[in-house]
Amino acid sequence: MKKIIESLAKEFNKRNLTWAIGGSFLLKRYGIDIDFDELDIMVSEDSVEEINKVMNEIAVKLEVVNAENYQTDYYSCYQMGNHTINIICNLKCDFEESFAYSFNKEDINSIEISNNEKIYFSHLLDWYVIYQEISSKETMNLIERYYLDGSFLNNNRFSDKFGMEDIPHVKDRYLSLKKRIYQGLNCSLSSGHYK
Repeated sequence: MKKIIESLAKEFNKRNLTWAIGGSFLLKRYGIDIDFDELDIMVSEDSVEEINKVMNEIAVKLEVVNAENYQTDYYSCYQMGNHTINIICNLKCDFEESFAYSFNKEDINSIEISNNEKIYFSHLLDWYVIYQEISSKETMNLIERYYLDGSFLNNNRFSDKFGMEDIPHVKDRYLSLKKRIYQGLNCSLSSGHYK
């Protein structure tokens, strides 16, 4: 998959397109291993048309069957070798609550250089929210375990990107997680682990 990611990055970057890896490959970057092995690429609205043109030239387009709970504006699926690549723009779904996620340049969290190509990655916190909204509880629990093990949630990103009042289901779980993190830090400090 590394070679495929590098080849995609080369094509997208020379056209100055806005994209970033999310989903299972983002999680693997943080040591969160899930069995799902598709490559999810988040794309900005102003780049999606050109990215789909590129993908149509270098990959095989797969038929997509829209699930009832999804109303995403642009979703396409491709195959390169034995790997599946999902192109996602303006994710929308309705499981326990209506949810919309628009990706743009400000949503790129980090960059990795591989074979002289810039590989862009989404925010883990964004995918914590997305996995809750698409009812992927097992994956969401793995991300929470990662946060509890030493990383910390960026509170401003949660409210600035998503608007806490717009997603009350996720807000409740997020605040519960934040409370558990603070309790864990306080326990560690009082027992002298951070001395």
